[in-house]
Amino acid sequence: MKCDVLIMPEAYAALSENAVWWAENRSRDEAIRWYETFLARLKGIGEMPQSYPLAAEDHIFAFELREMLFCLGRRPTHRALFRITGSTVEVLTIRHVAQRDLGPDDLT
Repeated sequence: MKCDVLIMPEAYAALSENAVWWAENRSRDEAIRWYETFLARLKGIGEMPQSYPLAAEDHIFAFELREMLFCLGRRPTHRALFRITGSTVEVLTIRHVAQRDLGPDDLT
């Protein structure tokens, strides 16, 4: 089932913050590439959202919490956490894979 993708403000903020970090610690060109590639992947979740695995934190929430892992190199560096509501995918947040698991208070 194809779904529309809605990137929530918190997810956009996290994406931007990570791109700024990338620009400051790697290079501006890499940051732009990282941001644009990640954003394209997020928009692509709607093609087959059910194919993405449940997140480790899924059991904490009253809805199915799924994740998309993202990497530009060999290993995933970030994950987008999302839920499917009807025919819409809501990207709730983006986290670095080294961050602690999402808690119930992390989603507003």
